[in-house]
Amino acid sequence: MSRKKKQMAVERETTYIPSHTVKLEENYMSEVNSSKLLTSLAHKHYEPMILRRYVTNWGVPVFIGLICGDDLSNLDELIGEYQNEYPMPENLQEIRNWVGRLSDFICKSYNRVESVAVVLYADKVAISSLYGDFMNHPMCRQELYSLLNWMSTV
Repeated sequence: MSRKKKQMAVERETTYIPSHTVKLEENYMSEVNSSKLLTSLAHKHYEPMILRRYVTNWGVPVFIGLICGDDLSNLDELIGEYQNEYPMPENLQEIRNWVGRLSDFICKSYNRVESVAVVLYADKVAISSLYGDFMNHPMCRQELYSLLNWMSTV
């Protein structure tokens, strides 16, 4: 193989690693700027996932997972407000509707929501409502369920 062909082969094998710059804004965590991106996921903002456990008025644990660029310091008040407005129902279909409504409520409450997960275990049934990356990307869903597994055993 000629020297020029070898050099071209090496260039094709070289992976470009984008440079990251962090820019802080009000109520926003970080922004990644790069001129060359490897995948469409690299266009997205890199927000950390949170998974928070709440106990409903009915005594049932509800796990809320979020990937969001907004300030989440009011999340506890938001979930409390939702529980006061919509108490936990007792029949299975109404519980499913309650979980879906909570997911929609969270999505509408924040502007920079990338993903929402509401997972509830009640009356020997697990109910989940997924939105965004948790619904579309297997790696996000895998991270969510592995953390959920870990949190439920701690």
